[in-house]
Amino acid sequence: MKSLVFAIALGGLALANPSFPMPKLAEVLRGSLTDKARIRWSKTVEGNRVQLTISGGVAERLNPNMSPEPGRLKYDLDKNRELERLIKAAHLGASNARSPSSMDSDRTLEILAEGPTEWVVVGTWVMPGKSWKKKRPALFTMLDPLFDVQAEVFGNMKGPEK
Repeated sequence: MKSLVFAIALGGLALANPSFPMPKLAEVLRGSLTDKARIRWSKTVEGNRVQLTISGGVAERLNPNMSPEPGRLKYDLDKNRELERLIKAAHLGASNARSPSSMDSDRTLEILAEGPTEWVVVGTWVMPGKSWKKKRPALFTMLDPLFDVQAEVFGNMKGPEK
């Protein structure tokens, strides 16, 4: 009897906490990158990785050389949808790297999807900036200038106190 109760309890836990499969790149690319994924573009500056993360019409730049917190950039859903279209049209193929590059001349494109407990990288492509510009010019010209855009410094501040 005790073993039956124990088996039912374990079965109940399994139903209450179904396993969450790890996302695959092909599945993520079939869906909406704007709604269900994050796109990360990065480069190395003075030994630190500078990252642009784009998702749901929001772009943030994390530059450890300037601030420990990400700065929000001027970006919108239309630009995000255009970026999604460019990534899908680029036919990037299988990932060509396991991790981001640490070379100053390289750029890394990563696609992240929601995993069981956090966002996970499902695809990583690394090439020198010149190669991105030559082989994937539309992606490069859409993403790389965001490294130089001024962050919305006052975008996250509260209004005047009353």
